[in-house]
Amino acid sequence: MEMGIRQSDDEIAPADDACTPSHIDRVHFEPHADEWHTLVARRPLTTFQSTLRAQLGLPLDRPIVMSGHQCEFWHPGILAKWFAGEALARRVGGTFVWLHVDQDTNDPGRLIVPAFDNAGGLIRQNIALVPPVTDVPTGSRPAARVDLSSSLAAVGAASRFDPGWLAGLGRIADSLNHFAGEPTLATQFGLASQSLIPGATRAPLDAANPRVHTVTTGHLSSTDGFAALVAALRRDAVRAVDSHNRVAARMPEAGIRPLGLKVSADHPARVELPLWRVRSGVPRVGVMLSQLAEIPPHELRPRALLMTGLARLGACDAFIHGTGGGMYDRITDEWLHDWLCGSTDPETIELAHALPLAPPLVCTATARLAFDSDRGGVGIAEARAARHLAHRARHDPQLLGDRDAGLAKRELVARIDRSEDRAERAMLFQRLHALLERSRAEHAHRLASLDHESRVLARKAAEEPLVRERTWPFPLYPEATLWELRRRIEDQIMHGAQTGTSA
Repeated sequence: MEMGIRQSDDEIAPADDACTPSHIDRVHFEPHADEWHTLVARRPLTTFQSTLRAQLGLPLDRPIVMSGHQCEFWHPGILAKWFAGEALARRVGGTFVWLHVDQDTNDPGRLIVPAFDNAGGLIRQNIALVPPVTDVPTGSRPAARVDLSSSLAAVGAASRFDPGWLAGLGRIADSLNHFAGEPTLATQFGLASQSLIPGATRAPLDAANPRVHTVTTGHLSSTDGFAALVAALRRDAVRAVDSHNRVAARMPEAGIRPLGLKVSADHPARVELPLWRVRSGVPRVGVMLSQLAEIPPHELRPRALLMTGLARLGACDAFIHGTGGGMYDRITDEWLHDWLCGSTDPETIELAHALPLAPPLVCTATARLAFDSDRGGVGIAEARAARHLAHRARHDPQLLGDRDAGLAKRELVARIDRSEDRAERAMLFQRLHALLERSRAEHAHRLASLDHESRVLARKAAEEPLVRERTWPFPLYPEATLWELRRRIEDQIMHGAQTGTSA
């Protein structure tokens, strides 16, 4: 956390009742939620900003709160951004805009869900609703109808599903088929996800809430604002990319790799731009400065930092990230300020008049599905210790409570170590094995119990990461849990209410 920024956590203890369908462990804000409305500072729009918003169909007379994510069925931590955006827009009398990121190559048709194997153990199962395609953006793939029965049959009889999870998968499949006529897989999954958000299930989203608007990165890339940034990159590529790389290098924790940059006095500079080239049905590729003039403008998309940079430069008055985005967008702030404000080019200086960028906010949540009390709760070290004990007990009667046999075993081992006579050693080995066989026979029930406990703890340790998992698709959670998540976020943003203990 940066100095001077307050964070808030709404935390409660995990539910003890094994029948509880799910629980919310934590809701997190940066800065503190009761400060958010003070950060959405309205100022006169520049021509760049008003044109960009008008071209996206956004109102010019009220604040714009924006957030977004890849087109897929998000986990509750991502859904928290949606709830926070709606609440903040209401608090400031503005419009909430969700940005569907459709230039990414995520695989939305592959769902990772909990299941039970034939032995009753909790496992992760991959459900393929749509055949995977490598490196092709969701906005470059066609929408597709899904057949949940076939997808479930493909995993075979080795997996069983809780009825609540199956119901969630059914809602996912039905919503996807409802939007199967959309032009791309991105808009299909985006609209399907929206339709299952609590509070937006009974009417088309914009009709149900005129203060909510959705756009795609494709829409953002069709604006004059994006064209202006691309033109600025073309005019000043070396300095723009050098600035990007220097700022990213100062924040390695954000995980942003440097763009390629090779400058030589003898050859034209080789510059990798923060852009993608996307075409229908084919993998996206990076864009070099030398290629830019030959690429049709409608095939260009911004990479992550340029995308949120453009949104924050002109399209919104606050942008809500999750934890990861909040980290990497610190690079965006420094990079665009350094590049745009340091330019001597008049058109680039005009872009700098739209600075500073809209403030970044962070909201995330941890919601877990609840499982029976005998699931998980065991660490790897405890499971290993139990397995080690079960193994050693077969070779050490003292671990089974037989002190005399344990002492006899140690005496035989000592005599074997001291003896230099091969025949005597063989005789002592036979006596040792006979002793251990008698011990195993006399304590067979205890050994079986240790073996059973070892297997149970091994299963629980294997299940613990799944019990603690927070990234299951949100339609698998009970709707009551999602409504509770919405309520907690709204209470903190609208009223500064603390529904748990502050961290």
